[in-house]
Amino acid sequence: MNNLALNTALESIWQFIRRTNKYIDQTEPWILGRDNSGKERLSTILYNLAESIRLFTILIYPFMPVKAREIWKQLGLKDDLAALKLDKEAHWGNLQAGILVKPGKIIFPRIEINKKVTKKIEEKEVEIISYEEFKKIDLRVGKIIDAEPASGTDKLLKLKVNLGKEIRTIVAGVREHYSAENILGKKIIIVYNLKPRKIRGIESQGMLLAAVDNHNVVLLTVDRDITEGSKVQ
Repeated sequence: MNNLALNTALESIWQFIRRTNKYIDQTEPWILGRDNSGKERLSTILYNLAESIRLFTILIYPFMPVKAREIWKQLGLKDDLAALKLDKEAHWGNLQAGILVKPGKIIFPRIEINKKVTKKIEEKEVEIISYEEFKKIDLRVGKIIDAEPASGTDKLLKLKVNLGKEIRTIVAGVREHYSAENILGKKIIIVYNLKPRKIRGIESQGMLLAAVDNHNVVLLTVDRDITEGSKVQ
């Protein structure tokens, strides 16, 4: 911290806090408190935990002063955190035994994320387009007449698609779901009037359509044979 390496200082503090949490799991003070046989051991554990909390409260004060003061108050300590000196106070054993902690609210409450609510938030924003905007999209039927893996990646296939009057190259990210062999000969739907763009150095002259469900990808095809280049309306 003296060297202004704040990220390193914070990581060291969180390691200390994680180690304290692990100490709780390992010592299981809630079990020792069930009868008097473990009373002496329990007292030692509780002191160690209180001293650990005192120390990391001093350490996090420069970063989280409000929360640090709340912890300090619940520990029953009255010293002014802002006036404490690290080289004097941040030493193990400075906590006086027998202090009375003060019950209080949970300072860092657990955040419960409702998956259903999260999904609704993600799905509620649907951009509406007009019919005129939709009419601008030119969808056509094409037949895949050649396919090979795109170099430098395990996700892309380089496809040659017959559109009747022309043959186009399309780069598609379907290699994890279709091999070059089993995609060959399929009649697919492509966006015909999409501006070409380079993908991995290959100019892709359109985009095929596919349905996606989680990690499953399925090409959109036609249910009966139809001439290559036919428009989809």
